[in-house]
Amino acid sequence: MPPVPGGRQEGYLRALGEQGIGPDPDLIVDSTFSIDAGTDAALTLMRLSSPPTAIFAVNDKTAIGAMSALLNLGLRVPEDVSLVGYNDIPILGCLPTPLTTLRVSFDQIAMTALDLLISGRSRPCEPIQMAAPTLIPRRSTMANAGKERPAS
Repeated sequence: MPPVPGGRQEGYLRALGEQGIGPDPDLIVDSTFSIDAGTDAALTLMRLSSPPTAIFAVNDKTAIGAMSALLNLGLRVPEDVSLVGYNDIPILGCLPTPLTTLRVSFDQIAMTALDLLISGRSRPCEPIQMAAPTLIPRRSTMANAGKERPAS
């Protein structure tokens, strides 16, 4: 399935391009948004001849699955593999290693959707400009490994 315009994969590819780095197709694993999909994706990545030292999961559930897979393989998060999720679901601070994530404003998403429904000014699949997510650093990335997790 092609990336959604303005979506996470497109942002990843754009960020690589801005740094002059070409994408490695082996490091992009299509998955659903489930814990099991995260487990499978992490196992796929760790089987590569040169496995990654960091994983950015499509959402927090897939990151939880990835963390489980990494720990079951005897790898340490973040010492062996840094891990980042997306959404900032409430349980992240309770994981064996609290998960770094990108927080999105669900209130803003709901208000924008309601505004669009009421105004009738949007058509299906029309891109909507949303606020950028906020990085919530926790201990699943090397830069934050020894730090206390911030209050959420």
